Amino acid sequence: MEFIKRSITGILYVAAIVAGIVLGGNWMYWLFAVCAVLVTIEFVTLINKQKECNASWFWAATLSFFFYSGIATLLTEASSVSANPVRLFLPFIIYLVLTIIWELYKPNRNHILNLSIAIFPVIYIAMPFGLLNGLGHIIGTDQSIWLLPLAFFIFIWTNDVGAYCVGCTIGRHRLFERISPKKSWEGSIGGAVVTIAAAIVIWNFFPIFNMWIWIGMAITTVVFGTFGDLAESLIKRELGVKDSGKILPGHGGLLDRFDSTLLAAPMVYAYICYASSAIL
Repeated sequence: MEFIKRSITGILYVAAIVAGIVLGGNWMYWLFAVCAVLVTIEFVTLINKQKECNASWFWAATLSFFFYSGIATLLTEASSVSANPVRLFLPFIIYLVLTIIWELYKPNRNHILNLSIAIFPVIYIAMPFGLLNGLGHIIGTDQSIWLLPLAFFIFIWTNDVGAYCVGCTIGRHRLFERISPKKSWEGSIGGAVVTIAAAIVIWNFFPIFNMWIWIGMAITTVVFGTFGDLAESLIKRELGVKDSGKILPGHGGLLDRFDSTLLAAPMVYAYICYASSAIL
């Protein structure tokens, strides 16, 4: 029964991500906007519960949305943005000031911690989703607008599956035992090999880059996706919890599903910026 529940949830999760990306435009914008807001709420709620703080999930989610919106709009509509792109971030700036003022009226003593919890998701969560939304626009072709974000998630998923299968089969040497005792070097290498193979397959069907740039994108995703997974494991270990939430039956929380994405997305965006400049 648990396997069926996990399978159904996994299929629906993948289908939602793929559909939102392939439909593009406003669909992809709102897909990542909803993800940024929900992951932020989950993150703040989780820390509040374990650390007995009362950081406002509403203010945190609002900050994340406006910061995400500013980045996503700037990267996807660069040609139509006015000479003063700071205007895109004015809602975020206003709410940041209001968030600090709001903390003045709280009677508790954890003000610095509350503000840190509310503002941290802006960088940790909202920024990666904003960059993902703009990833395909680096090249500017209609094809790459959906292709690069979709390829990114394919790399994330193939790495997870490959690492799990190889790690369960022959994993012996721990990758980072202090934080994640189950991860192994064998699993990480296996995940990387499978992901590189996926990159070569994508290159054969979509040669908008040469093969080595696709492989570089795959390796960047694997390396920083693994660090993203470890970073979230560190957070959960410090908080003493197994899952970040329960919104996905059989899979835990959204943060559990997007942990690899949060560190990999900014590095993949930077990589594609530099790599594409060499071929354009």
